[in-house]
Amino acid sequence: MKYMFFLLLVLLVGCKKDSQLTQPCTLKFQNQFVSNASLGLSISGGEVSLKKIDFEGDRTAGSEVEIEKEFENYFISLSNNFSWNVEMDIPNGKYTNYQIEFRFRKNSGSALVWRGFINQNGSVLPIEIQFPSDFDLEVNHANQPDLQKDKTYTCSWKVDLNQLFAGITSVQIDNATVDSSSGINQIKISNTDNSLIYQQIFNNFEAASSLEIL
Repeated sequence: MKYMFFLLLVLLVGCKKDSQLTQPCTLKFQNQFVSNASLGLSISGGEVSLKKIDFEGDRTAGSEVEIEKEFENYFISLSNNFSWNVEMDIPNGKYTNYQIEFRFRKNSGSALVWRGFINQNGSVLPIEIQFPSDFDLEVNHANQPDLQKDKTYTCSWKVDLNQLFAGITSVQIDNATVDSSSGINQIKISNTDNSLIYQQIFNNFEAASSLEIL
């Protein structure tokens, strides 16, 4: 009888503890970009077509978390520190590991476009980077947040432009083809324009990205 009472008590405590770790908190999202000083690269804007966010996380207590949210024709500005009009509820708790997979989808134009400026042969030129097709981007955590129920947190998707352009030299940029079809000299980077630079950027994208929840 004592054993049964003890077992029941353990189960009740366990259920209570688990229920305390399923209380929702809210994530909001924003962009952050770190400039590339060596190439004089800065991002001034752009847009991305978001199809899905898939959040996965491990906590010190409680079950593993996996939540996804889908979108239809949802475009996000890629201006620095831009706050997305996107919220996601996840369970509270101390997260030791988390990652998000963003699914970007080609819509009327490219799946993702960045616009900014870069140095070429001593001059500052506009630059446009296009990811023309659908692709998934898996981004890992940079901190271990302790999320409290009923509170709202900001999840920053950070892109380090130094890492994004890792392996690309100033000589390659100086020799990049300049497009003037719009009447303005600019460097276009895509799978058809300056494609070797594009492929290096595409290969660097995951390593250059990180998440921080604060």
